[in-house]
Amino acid sequence: MEKEALKKILHYFISFIEIILGISLVLLLILIIFQNISKDDSLFGYRIYTVASNSMRPTYEIGDTLLIKEVELSDIKVGDVISYKGQSNGVEGYIITHKVINIEVDSDNYYFHTKGEANEGEDPLVSGNQVVGKVIHKFLILSILGRITSNIVLLTLFITIPLTILIVIEIIKVILRK
Repeated sequence: MEKEALKKILHYFISFIEIILGISLVLLLILIIFQNISKDDSLFGYRIYTVASNSMRPTYEIGDTLLIKEVELSDIKVGDVISYKGQSNGVEGYIITHKVINIEVDSDNYYFHTKGEANEGEDPLVSGNQVVGKVIHKFLILSILGRITSNIVLLTLFITIPLTILIVIEIIKVILRK
């Protein structure tokens, strides 16, 4: 009887590990797919970006995963963090995420003064047509996964270790059935 109880406990433990590993791998896959889709186009007005520099420390660290929402330019206020398409030397073609420190409105055109929290100087003036959206959320779990995906060694370990564990679990299940 004791042996059966031990088998049952082991079965529940193995099932729990399988579920956790499966969810982690699915989240990683969803993150990678959504990030690739949202690079050029939004999905229902939302995008996901991963922080690539220390310019917004301590608020955002390298690898943090942010949810960006397309908003009306008039809804952006001083203190909001926006993502915009860089157009000046060195940042052309990159998405920059910095805090709005001032706003100018000229007719119907909006111009945003932005600055990275860790940067000493202000960014070049950002016009409304450069704005991708406003940061509305930082994902904790996806940020951890984002840090993993930004490092090829960690990414490889994050995929191979869970898969190895799942294979070992399946071998244990086969042995327990016999």
